This record gives sequence, structure tokens and C-alpha cells, in this order.
Amino acid sequence: MKTFSAALACIFAYTAFAQERIVPATIHTNIKNHKARTATAPQMKTGELLTLPFIDDFSVDRFPENEEGYQVLWQGRQASRNNGWPVDPPTIGVVSFDGADEFGYPYDWTPGRGPADTLLSCPINLDFDPDDGVGLSFYYQPKGGAGYSSPTVLDSLILEFYAPDLDQWFWVWSTSDNSNPEEFTFQYVPIVQTKYLKEGFQFRFRNIAPLQGVYSNWNVDYIWLDENETNINAINNDVAFSRQEYTLLDGLTAMPRDHFAQNPAQFMRESIEVELKNLNDGPRTLENNEIRIYHEGALLNSFPNTNSPAILAQSSLDYLHSVLSPPNEIVYDPSEADEELIFDVEIIHGVSDFLATASNDTMRFKQNFFTEYAYDDGSAETGYNVPSPGSEVAMNFTNYQTDSLWAVKIYTMPFANDHEGSTFTIRVWEDTGDGPGALIAEAEHTVVYGISDYQENIIYQFEEPVEIPSGSFFVGYGQSNQFEGISVGLDFNTNGNQDYLYYREFSTWLGSVIPGTVMIRPMFTSAGYDTLVTGVSDFDISDKIKLFPNPSTGFFTLQSADEEMKSISIFDLSGRMLKQITANRREVQIDVSDLANGIYMVQVVDGANRRGTKKLVVRK
Repeated sequence: MKTFSAALACIFAYTAFAQERIVPATIHTNIKNHKARTATAPQMKTGELLTLPFIDDFSVDRFPENEEGYQVLWQGRQASRNNGWPVDPPTIGVVSFDGADEFGYPYDWTPGRGPADTLLSCPINLDFDPDDGVGLSFYYQPKGGAGYSSPTVLDSLILEFYAPDLDQWFWVWSTSDNSNPEEFTFQYVPIVQTKYLKEGFQFRFRNIAPLQGVYSNWNVDYIWLDENETNINAINNDVAFSRQEYTLLDGLTAMPRDHFAQNPAQFMRESIEVELKNLNDGPRTLENNEIRIYHEGALLNSFPNTNSPAILAQSSLDYLHSVLSPPNEIVYDPSEADEELIFDVEIIHGVSDFLATASNDTMRFKQNFFTEYAYDDGSAETGYNVPSPGSEVAMNFTNYQTDSLWAVKIYTMPFANDHEGSTFTIRVWEDTGDGPGALIAEAEHTVVYGISDYQENIIYQFEEPVEIPSGSFFVGYGQSNQFEGISVGLDFNTNGNQDYLYYREFSTWLGSVIPGTVMIRPMFTSAGYDTLVTGVSDFDISDKIKLFPNPSTGFFTLQSADEEMKSISIFDLSGRMLKQITANRREVQIDVSDLANGIYMVQVVDGANRRGTKKLVVRK
């Protein structure tokens, strides 16, 4: 991991590789749109207080409306819980701070620094005496493996405490030290002032950063508030997973179910190597380790690992589990579903340790089989683009049975220049053995920035499915006149670009030299794909709506290229509806002179109850 991050250090500049380049991501990772969820987690009731110990190592989601039902510890989601951005964290999962808000958009597209993300605890009962040894500990890391640049002396991570009786926040600690971007630093803050030792105490982390996206990233891990100086140093009875894995497939993270079913064992990897960390002050022995496979909540099988190595104090260990090699033979069963098939995978170590963080004893991921091939892990740590108008980008895939390609899924990422609504072309090419060859098919589209999910991958369809013979092919896109190029998600935790990604600005295709994997996925007509086609073509009318001028200085116009617009709603980025207009026509001018400068979402519903969403920038 450190070697890979060191390699990245030399490429974090726009001109690092003349034609292709890395750009900052502007969307948080690993967080789905919580507005669309059903709240299943225990929610704080009015007047209810959390009690000590308060511990979150971010190995699971303890934010509002989490899907797994974990106790909620935090208010809001501005800071992002993720697995992709840290380098060598204490345990699996961190929370990250940057210059993008909880919806993934920059706080301000114009240059400038200021307060950005906030991680705010729920109210806590801290009714203790000054000599009770109450304190807050945590680990922090500037930049890590994500973001575009290290924090500068102008940027900082800040910790503040809330005094309930005074109803006031106070600064207690901060840092702007960016000298160890690949190391986590342990910090302990004693709490001895009586103004904090009250019922209703809260604490919050905040950052000062450039406000144009994922700049000046800070990672925070293992936040622990306790008494008796229990957490005063970095020693703890805890053995934890510390690196996320994503697949039991060999070289792929997803593939069409029908293709996989032809020969399932062919696609399984021989083994998987996981990383564990011992936070104890003495050695521990790994034992009772296993891999479990679930489908729709039911345990299908468990695969024990009888190897029991020692892991030294305050050290890491790479631990090998066999997959398709003795003594295990782990092969996903494609007959568990006829269409979309999802397996939940758990890798577990059996060391008896710290109950409060038992969740870090298990590493979890989902293995998806439906219509698409994928090399990436589904989350972007940054972005990729080729800045020249007219450039092309192509990713190589192998199709394991003759089938028809109906769409390309791409994470078209908002960054710097707003290209939403501009035209580009999805393409599929033959494979010459030395890069893309003859063009097989193409379809023109407009760039869409998704807002229904974080880091939403957009499905761009061909007019008709394109038959692709069994074997190797290329799929990707061609730009039109986009200034500075279209940005797409770049996953740094896999490395498909080196073998599979090509680009060209003029006549010659070149192999990519940027690490990671560009988030481009071909989609085939596997069983059940038509449910996706219906969702894409019939209900989403975003590409049939035009919004101009954008930015707006007071008024803007909406035009529908299809049916009359029935209603128009304007939301702020917290999801609060600000305006709703009944239209019943194809063109509407709307007054937004009463809205503050900022970013808004405009939702259109037409006469057939189809929906479309456009982003609106108000700048007066």
C-alpha cells in the first residue's frame, strides 16, 4: 500500500502525464443517498443521551438511517465513512473530511477556503468529575491515498467541545501538520473542565479546506471517549482487519450471471490475502478464521482456515485464505437466482478481543452477478480525464460468451467544468491485439451527473443491443468539445488501467500510464436486463430536459423535448423543497431571485409521471 501511494505522489499534478490526468473526485465514497433509505437503525429520542464508552472505528455504518440497524452515534453525514481513502489505517474503515458536502458537490465552485465538513456526535451523558480520567482519543492522517493534494499550512483539522450549560462550542485541538501523509497519528485529549462534564456534552471534528471538491483530505479513525484514562495510549486489546477486499473472482469484481454460469470455477481466484493489525502490546494468535457466503440473508456455506499464525504486537500481518485451492473449494452457485444474483461475503477472524469494536473482526463485501463486467470496486477515490476535445477512452474486456451489449455504465463525475447536458458518444471497438481497432457501434448521449446515489454510475444505452462475439473487445466513449475533458471516476484500490485502458487524442491509441481503474462497465443482455432498460428509457427524462442559463442570475428556463411538464420542484442540497410550480407546458421560465447563491436540484415530473432532474447553480 505504501509503495502504491508513493507512486501516486509523483502524478498528482494536472500535467503529470501529458495527455491523460488525474483530477479530484467531488463525490464521497461508500455512502448511498440516505434520503432514499428506509430508516432501520435505532434513532435517538428527544432527550436521550449516549453513555460511555463512546467508540466508533468506522468498520460499520453508525450514521443516521444506516441500513444495518447499528446504533446511531452521529448527527448528519457531511464527513464520509469509507474504506478507500486511508493508507494503512488502524482498523478497516475511516471517516474523511474534504471540500465537498454530504451530497458530494463542492461547497463553492469559486476559489476560496473555509469551514467544510463536520462530524458531530449525538448528545452524551458526561456527568463525571474532573479526576475521573475522562478523555477523547483518535487517530488522524493528512491526505492518505485519496484526494488531489495534501493539506497545506492554510488547511486544518479541528476538534471542538460543546458546553451544555453555556450552549457554546469551544476549540480544544487542531493541526495543520501534513508531514506524514501515509501515517496515522494517535492523539489523546483529556477532558477536565467542568463546563464539559455535563449531561448533553457533544464533540465535533471540522476541517478548513478549499471548497471546490475533494481537496486537502483528512482521515480520522478509532474515535474513543471513555473514563479512567482507559484510552490514553494507542495500546488496546484489539485485532482488526485493516484493508478492504472486494472480490473472490479472479481479476473481476462483477460479471453477468449468465456468463458466469457457463463455468463458475473458471472465474474464482485461487486465494485471497487479507491484512490484519494487532493493536495490543503483546503478540496474539489468529485462530478460528473462516469465510462465510450468504444469499438473501441465508448462510450457504462456511470455509474454515486452520492456519493459526502469530501476529506481533503493534504490527500488521498478511493472512492467506484459500478460495479455489485445497483445503477449500469456494465456488459461487449461479442457480441461487435466475436473474440478478448477489452474494454477501464475510471474512472473519476468531480472536477474542475488544467487544466494543467486534465489528472490525469481520470484513464484508457484496459479490454481484447481473448484466455487467467490472474491474473497479464501485467507488472512486479521484477522477480521470483526457483534456483534449474529441479524445477517446477505451477499456478492454473479455466476453465469455457471445451476447449483445446494450449499454455502458460510466461514473461521469462532476468536477471543475460543468459538462452536464453536453454531448459525447459511447463506443465499442474490435480488439486488434494492440489496442482498439474497427468501430463496431456507437450512440450519442448527453453527459449526466447522477444525484439519486452517491457516485452514481449512469447507464448510457445503445439504440439497439450490439452483438459481441465471445472474446476480447473494447468499450468506452468519445468526447465532443468539452473544455478540459469529461471526468470519470477513478478507483485507486484496483489496478485495471495498466493492462486494459487505452486513450487517444489524435490518430494513435496509447496505453494508459495512470494507476487505478477507470469506472467503465459494459452491460449485456443477461436474464432480467430488461428491468434496467425499462428504468432507464421509460422513467428517467433528465436528458430530455434543458435548463438555461446555468448559472442563473435570477431567472432560468426549462424546456422539455418530449411531453408537457406537469410539475417542477426545486430542492436545496439538504433535500428541503423550496419551490413547487404547476406547469402543464413544455417551456417554463422560473424566478429564483429570492434564492441564495448556491447549488440546487430541479426535479421535473411530466404527464406520464416520468421524472427528470437537473442541477441549478444560482450566482447573482
